[in-house]
Amino acid sequence: MTVPEGEEALQKKWHSVYASDALSRRRKKTHLRKLEKIGLFELPRTVKLLDVACGEGEMLDLMAEAGFTDLTGLDPFEPSRNRTSRWKFVKGSGGKLPFPDNDFDLILCAHALHHFSGVDEIKQFLIESERVLRPGGRFFIIDHYDSLQLSVVHFLLMSPLAKLGPWTSAFHDQLCSERKELDAYVKHYPEVRRAILEAPFSAEPLRQDFFFFYFEGRKKS
Repeated sequence: MTVPEGEEALQKKWHSVYASDALSRRRKKTHLRKLEKIGLFELPRTVKLLDVACGEGEMLDLMAEAGFTDLTGLDPFEPSRNRTSRWKFVKGSGGKLPFPDNDFDLILCAHALHHFSGVDEIKQFLIESERVLRPGGRFFIIDHYDSLQLSVVHFLLMSPLAKLGPWTSAFHDQLCSERKELDAYVKHYPEVRRAILEAPFSAEPLRQDFFFFYFEGRKKS
């Protein structure tokens, strides 16, 4: 998620595609199901929560709508829309969280590991997350894993036919702008998975559905 200076223009281009209305509306629909799947809406509304690599903040918006009152989003780029009235935004990197020790009850990172600079930064993010969580605090990752079905979907969305529909066209543009990062992430997914499972958390078994894995850990008391 660290942005080298020479790549900042490319990242800004990606961010403008990512923030499109077509993709934002679709993300908000799918995010709701994923947050329900990890049981987030069963938690007390007063938990102090950090969303790392929050992007446009759709997950934070959903949590605010559900009554959560202490929400913070962290990302290298500020959201392009004025969405931060119901949650705080902090500019920064997951590899060096700008928060004190034992500060949050819950940390979430969704669909963002491929934006980190590599496995080493992901490992540093895991260490940093353990640091800023309170004892017993919960840590969630939702992300893609390497699979045949993911490869097929990406192949279809990269084809010229994807340009025929508004959502598929926007997703085509997003994939084109981040293909290098995605390919590197998928290539190194076994190392990413091992780093997550070896992170300093008391962890539940890693779960997978058709496209995503779900990791839940707790900071040891």
